[in-house]
Amino acid sequence: MQLTIRQTALCIFLACMASIAHAHVPHDIIYSLDVSPNFHEDGLVFASSTQFGEAHLVSTNFGETFSESHAGMDRTLVTGHTFSPSFREDGTVLRSDDSGRSWQEVFRRTNDYVCKIAFSPYYAEDGTIAVGTAKGFVFLSENEGEDWQLRSNGLNRWVHHTDILVTRLLFSPDYKKDRTLLLGKTTGFYKTTDGGDFWRHINVWNTKWGYYVYPAPGGASRDVFTATYNSGISRSRDLGSTWESANIGITSAFANGMQLSPAYDKDKTIFVIDISTGLYRSTDAGHTWSQIPELDISRYYNQPVLHRELGVSHQFADDGILLMFTVPRHILDVEEKFVWKYNDKTREIKRVIVGSESNYINAFAFPPVGSKKNLMFCASGQGVFRSQDKGDTWEHVFRGNASQIFVSPNFDKDGLVLVMNAGGQLHSSRDWGATFGSSDFNLNEYYINNLVFSPTYAADNTLYATTFGERVLRSVNGGKTWNYFGLKGKFLYTGLTFSGSYAEDGTIFAPAIDGIYRSTNRGKDWENVLNPTQFLAKVPFVTLKDADGQAISITFGDEAMMRQYDSWDPEISPQIYRRVKNGVQMVSSPNAYLGQYYKFRVDFGYAFEVYFYGTGIEYKCVQDADLGIAEIFLDGESQGRLDLYHATETCDVTGYRSDDLEAGIHTLRVEATGHKNANSRGTAISFNAANITN
Repeated sequence: MQLTIRQTALCIFLACMASIAHAHVPHDIIYSLDVSPNFHEDGLVFASSTQFGEAHLVSTNFGETFSESHAGMDRTLVTGHTFSPSFREDGTVLRSDDSGRSWQEVFRRTNDYVCKIAFSPYYAEDGTIAVGTAKGFVFLSENEGEDWQLRSNGLNRWVHHTDILVTRLLFSPDYKKDRTLLLGKTTGFYKTTDGGDFWRHINVWNTKWGYYVYPAPGGASRDVFTATYNSGISRSRDLGSTWESANIGITSAFANGMQLSPAYDKDKTIFVIDISTGLYRSTDAGHTWSQIPELDISRYYNQPVLHRELGVSHQFADDGILLMFTVPRHILDVEEKFVWKYNDKTREIKRVIVGSESNYINAFAFPPVGSKKNLMFCASGQGVFRSQDKGDTWEHVFRGNASQIFVSPNFDKDGLVLVMNAGGQLHSSRDWGATFGSSDFNLNEYYINNLVFSPTYAADNTLYATTFGERVLRSVNGGKTWNYFGLKGKFLYTGLTFSGSYAEDGTIFAPAIDGIYRSTNRGKDWENVLNPTQFLAKVPFVTLKDADGQAISITFGDEAMMRQYDSWDPEISPQIYRRVKNGVQMVSSPNAYLGQYYKFRVDFGYAFEVYFYGTGIEYKCVQDADLGIAEIFLDGESQGRLDLYHATETCDVTGYRSDDLEAGIHTLRVEATGHKNANSRGTAISFNAANITN
């Protein structure tokens, strides 16, 4: 698309969306302040301010005095400047050719404005300029701003953000060779390696980030489970040496909570909370998942709810009690925030009050498995509450915001309960949580986010404290003194966890942003053992393209919704948010990964692509009676054809696999051929997941 409209100043500044009233303000409010790259010689300083209106100003004497510099501008509230890489020779501050004394309009968009401007580092040779707008679009000029082309292919990932601003736009220093630009905006981070012909979304947060990691209790099982960021549940059958996906039937790619049954060695039960769709349970060690119908809390609110916290009774095998905290989806100014008690044996569910109805619950805690103490604890915004009747009623035992609560493994004997407030300070109880006082744990100099007791605490008196990336600390004397333990620079969202046979094998796990770290020698050495991750049927992981390489929207809001979120542009959006009528079908299936998969009913030459960094990939597809024949490409090389036909829906099918790739960036492409098995009703292609090794 060519835009030759030479209007509003690209100027190297962010033009304001609305005028500032011409009213006196008592300060010189500075909106931009930038100096020339040749400042030591030309003394140029640029500024913009509002005092009696908007003003763009320039100083030619090293910032000692300023004069007006509005010539050619129709808007003067400037929030930033960018200088030509050859400024010393050409004096160009886009678009001024006289060192900012006068300006030319080169680019304007109706109801949109330029947020960021970047020059190619080879601007003197290629005249290339990139701009990003407030609605998230990118334009490129390769002739010093004379003509502009839309370069937003692939930037159609839709999430509910107001003002889809481009916040950062950078050229690679070696742009002449690698044609790479980097883009940051409110919907994420994007990268192009072809001068903007196609942008791909890149996850800034590692999908292998282990939020929770739980080894099976007891020494009989070597199972370990982790809930990861945006790639669901992973399971290890050999104490963390190898991993596999455990996402069949569950919708929780982003788990908000995870608990293993205290009787896991017998019942093989795991519970996971999905923040939006609720509680899931697996009774076969994570092979399949299903919801508990009685815990569909939305029917009590008659509106969507957020599922925030889960507690599993330490006597679950006998009493079957689960506790769950939910809030309405729109939680601001909503008083009703409830705790629900569910009895898995009687299927009874009831609402219980912990403090007031507006109390926000941060965590549940229980005595260790095998304890004879019939107690439950709750940390909340109003403090700590204790129940002595299996969660029916709660007494207020500690006042003040309580973010975490920890119960000693030796609880029946020492009565120790620790409470952490929002600032990381600890308070302790030595009478089974009846009263609390100041703790003598000597951790006030650290910002602690978790405290963990050694499973052999009764014998070794050892505790571990995790900090926000600084290090893990260990105390071997009940918290009196602390020493560096390991994992410096790692942020552990939750604390350390220990093998069920820790006394014998000395195995510890630590969930970190880049995976799961494991020590098999009681913390002397650590290694990252979570190598695979699963790209699921979600927009960030898969891109649908037409035969010309233009991205097709998989999901996005309708035009009215996009207007509401200020992301619709009548000139550009129809191209960026194109759809194939009836071309994308999201199919729900309890036998599929994430409980859903895509069918793409597209013409010959259309394809979906998965971009990944790693050494291996396994494409998981679904076969069905209306699917056709696809051709598989890896890094542009054909790997042969795949017949997706089957008389009945068949999930968890490996359509293609490669395990011997060089570590690096790769592209898997699955293309519609327009051909089909003679028995098939159609020529669609399917995507369920891609297992990546990295």
